[in-house]
Amino acid sequence: LLQQRRQQYHQQQQPNVHICDGKIGVAKKYYVTEKLVHYKKMVAVVLLVVRIVAVVVIVVHIVVVLLVADIVAVVIIVVDIVAVVIVVGKAALVVFVVATVVVVDIVAVVV
Repeated sequence: LLQQRRQQYHQQQQPNVHICDGKIGVAKKYYVTEKLVHYKKMVAVVLLVVRIVAVVVIVVHIVVVLLVADIVAVVIIVVDIVAVVIVVGKAALVVFVVATVVVVDIVAVVV
């Protein structure tokens, strides 16, 4: 009798809602959470690809500096350093790039 009254009360308050909607709500919440996790993974993959492309571009530019060894090449390296700071933002990678630039500059002067 008590359960019947609860059902009647529930249906009076919300005529288009069934009692099992609590479970459906949980399922929807879980689905939304899975979607958010999926989107976060996609963003992480995109950032990883951007970082890899940035590193490849830097390596190519360093090769150009070694082959050309002029002021234009040094400007390209400076642009690469700025790009690394913007894209990656990791201090260790910036230090690596700066050290590489110094070595490349020394090689360029010697050559």
